[in-house]
Amino acid sequence: MKSDNPKISVLMPVYNGGQFLDKSIKSVLNQTLNNFEYIIINDGSTDDSLKIIEFFEDSRIKIINFTKNMGITAALNNGLNAAKGDYIARQDQDDISHPERFMLQVEYIENNDVDLVDTNFIFIDENDKYLHDYAKRYFNPDETLAHLFFYEMVHASIMCKRSLFTKYNIQYRKRPTEDYDLFIRLAKAGMRAGRLDQKLIKQRKHPNSMCTSDWNNIKEDIDIMRNEFVRDLGIEPTDYEKKLHIAFVEQNSSILNQYQFREVLHWSNKIIKANSINKIYSSNYFKEQLYLRLIRFIKRKKKKSLLDMVQLRRSAGFYEKRISFRDLFYIYRFTSHR
Repeated sequence: MKSDNPKISVLMPVYNGGQFLDKSIKSVLNQTLNNFEYIIINDGSTDDSLKIIEFFEDSRIKIINFTKNMGITAALNNGLNAAKGDYIARQDQDDISHPERFMLQVEYIENNDVDLVDTNFIFIDENDKYLHDYAKRYFNPDETLAHLFFYEMVHASIMCKRSLFTKYNIQYRKRPTEDYDLFIRLAKAGMRAGRLDQKLIKQRKHPNSMCTSDWNNIKEDIDIMRNEFVRDLGIEPTDYEKKLHIAFVEQNSSILNQYQFREVLHWSNKIIKANSINKIYSSNYFKEQLYLRLIRFIKRKKKKSLLDMVQLRRSAGFYEKRISFRDLFYIYRFTSHR
């Protein structure tokens, strides 16, 4: 089926993705909602990726072929410029989409007053075998920017209104984490997002995936953006605070255990106070996520003092929480063996 007015434009950059490309393409072509154009950008692949793409005789497929590798940012922006659909959907060259993914995402956007929706997913290995689930994370559309303070959107599963990019004059920028950067800028401009709890993507883990091969640069870029969130609150973090903040947000126990509870609590209180003044992030979501991290941190900490427990109880009201003596006793006695 070919439509001059496709409802969806599916963007899939491909670079040497031949190993899993056939299954990925088929998972898109077999969608129950079939009014879409499938824009596949071959980004200078040196393997048999282009041959695999050209093998599919489907009028919905539109090939953009780069003779040399331009990078994922250029590939995605070229795809955006060519897109004609009301919605933009992403598909990664390694992943598999559930047959009803597009239908469910369109329904969600149209019924929930949002601009973008991502989905839950599972991880699979090179042989399509289940590895593990992705953590469930709930937020409402008004909490989109606050959610991004702590988490990323699942880029490989998104569907969004194409008008987002023209309305805010925003495209992908060239940096290691171009997707996180895009979502932050869209959220700051007013984007409302949501999440489907259904596991509509099988995301493949393997040694040659783009994320795995460039993880150090990606992580460094994410850290930069996490600290930019803090600066937006009017706080200029020291190097010491930057390290603490990233470990706290990411709940990295191996680094957090280098700090005293009072230090982590002081930092958490500091950003809560700054947000209460500047009112940038959804207050309820912000407090909920920070308090959750405080509890997890102190529970996992091997050495806890009674003073820590007192400070935790005194601070509960600051986060609009109540904590009983029974709960305090449980936390004090809790021992993590991880």
